[in-house]
Amino acid sequence: MIKNFNFTSTDRRIHELLLDIGMSPRLLGYRYIVSAVKMIQEDPDYLDNITKWLYVDVAKNCSSTPSRVERNMRNAIACAFGQGDYDTINYVFKNSVNPLKGVPSNSQFLATLYYYMELHPKAS
Repeated sequence: MIKNFNFTSTDRRIHELLLDIGMSPRLLGYRYIVSAVKMIQEDPDYLDNITKWLYVDVAKNCSSTPSRVERNMRNAIACAFGQGDYDTINYVFKNSVNPLKGVPSNSQFLATLYYYMELHPKAS
């Protein structure tokens, strides 16, 4: 049976951005990142409390543990930066990520996605 997904415009925007970057939706971290970005959009204070609040709340919403959430997000980010579309990654992350230092941290990645979406509203 095929599920009927009722994506909001925000959901669709997050998914499109992650897919454009080159993140595979097959990764568990993908789902956690979508959930985290939605939570951050609802309450930007999560950016100041990633470990204590965000991972815990994402874990509750996704029936997981905070350590699994953190680890799977890190893996999804590493895969996207290793195999994703370099031009899109460079466009979205600009100078916020130093390619010599490798993959951004989870908090850098989530904050950059959040601010990118806030600064580049999608035209409807």
